[in-house]
Amino acid sequence: MNKQTLDSHFQKIKNLPIANQNNMFIEAADIHLNYKANMINDEAISLLADFAQAQQLNKHIQDLAQGEIVNVTESRAAWHMALRDPKVQVNDVHTALQKIAQLCEKFQNSNITDVVHFGVGGSFWGPKLVVEALQDIPSRVNTHFVAELDEVELNDTLSKLDPKNTLFIIASKSFSTSETLLNAERAKKWLQKQLTDVQIPDHFIAVTEKTEQAKTWGLTEEHILPLWDWVGGRFSVWSAVGLPIALSYGMDVFQAFLRGAHAMDQHFINSEYKQNMPVVMAFLSYTYTQFHRADTQAILPYAHRLRSLVPHIQQLCMESLGKHCNKQGEIIDYPTGPVIWGATGTHAQHTFNQLIHQGSHCTPVDFILINDGSNNAQTLRMQCLAQSQTMALGDPENPQTHRRITGKQPHNIIELNKLTPETLGALLALYEHKVATLGHLLNINPFDQFGVEHSKTLLNTF
Repeated sequence: MNKQTLDSHFQKIKNLPIANQNNMFIEAADIHLNYKANMINDEAISLLADFAQAQQLNKHIQDLAQGEIVNVTESRAAWHMALRDPKVQVNDVHTALQKIAQLCEKFQNSNITDVVHFGVGGSFWGPKLVVEALQDIPSRVNTHFVAELDEVELNDTLSKLDPKNTLFIIASKSFSTSETLLNAERAKKWLQKQLTDVQIPDHFIAVTEKTEQAKTWGLTEEHILPLWDWVGGRFSVWSAVGLPIALSYGMDVFQAFLRGAHAMDQHFINSEYKQNMPVVMAFLSYTYTQFHRADTQAILPYAHRLRSLVPHIQQLCMESLGKHCNKQGEIIDYPTGPVIWGATGTHAQHTFNQLIHQGSHCTPVDFILINDGSNNAQTLRMQCLAQSQTMALGDPENPQTHRRITGKQPHNIIELNKLTPETLGALLALYEHKVATLGHLLNINPFDQFGVEHSKTLLNTF
């Protein structure tokens, strides 16, 4: 099985009616995927499964799960699944979880009322998304996130806080990320100016691989949590980078979040391709980037609580799949990852869905719904289904050309059985595994980011 065979099949079915397929549903970890509104059929899924088998996808999945070296350009594992596996035999992971629990207990019994988390990229969007998404759970502290180098963001945050009651988290794997460290220095100066007897170690925690640099900066061993070289930033929310989640809602909520991701991990590892939710979603993305030249994909969550999901997936996908050569170092002549964009569903309907409905682009969409049975959920569901039907079927026979809607815009509907720590963890793991699978099918390494690293190095020359 090769790409040319796939191309030939997709040329044959390019005029296939959309939303006319049967049995295109998968359930896993309390998440339901409906993918019938796609330009695909059962034969195409079978051919894609054969292609994945020829690419040894199952071996790649097992290597990911077992901590083998899959980041070939940096000779590292990408073992984020170990962070949420209760049976994993990595003592450092269990020690880190115990330390997170101890810090949660310590600060629960302190005068700390506000936590400010400094991070950027994955160490920012992951915890920010989760803290926002779980806001229906009573919070133990007020949690704030700062990433911008522009000091206005930090100043606006600090203006609302009492320094005596504020804790800062510095999330930097290298403990050299310029944006994060500069904001931490600004916060240190703010504390020193506001409190004459301030003890800096009492107000800061570092999450880093570089323990000695954190100690030199002024932190104590008690307030330094580990990261490892086999955890990429965009996969780090399951590590101590997720400390704001535990501080906000308690260790039990953080562990439930990990359990949900682990449930999706088990589905990904053990399910055959045609019933494997992340794999099928990767098949669909592969189809649209390679055979329909769809350069973008929209993510439309119908939930205000998931308002930071789009930038999280954007960073996960685009930093992983933005590559110009294959794993062997050869320049490639085919597209890789799509540009990810989107917004919450209500905003999307009145901002850019017009382009999807009547524009000339092929724009795959993921709709995301929370099916908790409430009146609010039903209202959002009806809005979503109206958009879905317009995208799928359109109004192609309308005699007035300017009112005509072609339809045939491919999309998935992803439904969560309530928004809980478990289903949220499963949802984020779903997209992680989709990206890892798509990278493997494209024969690129989704675990390095040399473009980002080069610009960091260049910064030091100015």
